[in-house]
Amino acid sequence: QKGLVELIWPSGHLLQGIQDKEMAKESHRLNDGVPIRVSGFHLCLPSGNDFLNRVFKELLLMMIGTELRRVARIHNGTLIECEYVLQSYGIKTDDIPLTYTGTVKTLSLQRWIRYREALESGQLIADLGRPPIECPEVSDVVFVQGRSKGIRNWGNVDFNNLVQSIVGLYCDPKTSTQERNQIVSDLIHQVHEVRKGRFLMRVEKSRGSSRNFSCWVELDVESSELRVKVRTAILTQKKSMEAHGSVTSEQIKLRSATPEFIGMADVGGIKRPRLGDFDSGSCFSSCGM
Repeated sequence: QKGLVELIWPSGHLLQGIQDKEMAKESHRLNDGVPIRVSGFHLCLPSGNDFLNRVFKELLLMMIGTELRRVARIHNGTLIECEYVLQSYGIKTDDIPLTYTGTVKTLSLQRWIRYREALESGQLIADLGRPPIECPEVSDVVFVQGRSKGIRNWGNVDFNNLVQSIVGLYCDPKTSTQERNQIVSDLIHQVHEVRKGRFLMRVEKSRGSSRNFSCWVELDVESSELRVKVRTAILTQKKSMEAHGSVTSEQIKLRSATPEFIGMADVGGIKRPRLGDFDSGSCFSSCGM
């Protein structure tokens, strides 16, 4: 299942590039030189000219060769219709550099080029003091300065589920400072050791005048900076639950007595939850991840 997924989304005159013999040769060389197996090939054609789409499709399928034709999928329709179809294949349409008006977005590509220039020059590692991370994995928890909610990453979704399950106990007035520190340690252990995720923080850098780019750095699990961010996430979750009216302060406090906390380890002689016994697939079971 793992491999490269190619997405072709023509713009402008459909046959302008496909009739170029040099482009056809370069396409063959590109496919032959890719150092990874191609597991998917998607062609999205605009609706409105069925004859031209059919000609373009036949010429392109003939040009890509036998191997790619086995994994090729052809989609026809408006931009939004094609995006819905791509989502059914697990492709994140937010990453497609195309607006609803058909304009190609180049900002992300420009930022990535600046990042690669800084990385290959060696200056970026010297400034950070550690190797940067280009892209978070699905199990990573990411922190972005100024944004505590709305980060679209599966690791953050899973982490927020964990935070919701312990926010009642953490905010209980009967919970001591020692017990709260243990809850924070359990959260970090659950993400880093059990779910094999990392805690990443986005760093904004600049290269030249007004040429900004960003990258990620991993936070040390023993650092006080990470513990502060986890505590802030718990308190932010409590405020969010109260603000949306989904739960009151008294209901949050009562969550420490719910059955999901039964069988957890003792802290200071009082029965307290340990995150290690929680189901690791809590937010992934429905989507098969």
